[in-house]
Amino acid sequence: VIILLIYLGDFYFNLILFFLFIFSVYEILKLKNFKIKLLIFLITTLFIFFSYQIRSNNNGMYHTYFILIVACLSDSGGYLFGKFFRGPKINLISPNKTYAGFFGSIALSQFAIIFLIYYNIFDNYNFFEKMFLIFTLSITVILGDLLFSYFKRLNGIKDFSNIIPGHGGVLDRVDGLIFSIITVFIISNII
Repeated sequence: VIILLIYLGDFYFNLILFFLFIFSVYEILKLKNFKIKLLIFLITTLFIFFSYQIRSNNNGMYHTYFILIVACLSDSGGYLFGKFFRGPKINLISPNKTYAGFFGSIALSQFAIIFLIYYNIFDNYNFFEKMFLIFTLSITVILGDLLFSYFKRLNGIKDFSNIIPGHGGVLDRVDGLIFSIITVFIISNII
């Protein structure tokens, strides 16, 4: 549904952003720690604004799809490798994250290179620069996931809400995507 709405254009994409923002604010307001509330609100606001900016640019739809693909592959790689290989856990931040999942996240996300090459996105980058971009985005997905897990631990909660049954809240679903969007915006507009 999200992919279709992104494809349909600005109105529908803006509608997605609007609902993401509303549900995120709802989840943020439920938190106990004021400093974390403020920090997550600022990060979420940047995410919404930068998402809008990326989608509004030339080839914005493809850039948005690319970021989603990297985030999905990264999350899937982390989950699959973590479940299959198990191994030592990253207990410092999140008790369910493993080092195998960390490396699986990076490895599986590299398949996004197929999308970049096929649609000629970031065409001013050579192959290795594209691979490094994907690596960087995968790291931001992992860091976003870990940071939001840390925020949840500080607030003594497992999920931000139960808006999405079986998956938690909106912030639980977009935690890694948030920093990927911010990173792509910075790379595209500043670097």
